[in-house]
Amino acid sequence: MDNYNKNEFEGIEGDKKFIAVWKNLDDFEENIQYKLVPDGLYEMLTSGQISDIKHINTKDLLAFKGS
Repeated sequence: MDNYNKNEFEGIEGDKKFIAVWKNLDDFEENIQYKLVPDGLYEMLTSGQISDIKHINTKDLLAFKGS
């Protein structure tokens, strides 16, 4: 099954497993209960510089932080 159709799914980073869940972007505004990673992604997504939904990679985020 495609992860986009699940409410939550298991992720693996290095040797650590975690549960990832889909959230609305508004859920991250001033809410310390949730963490959007990598750091700076929330700012990038809410900056108005992204007009279309797309895959964002670390290279895009670093370019955004440099602007």
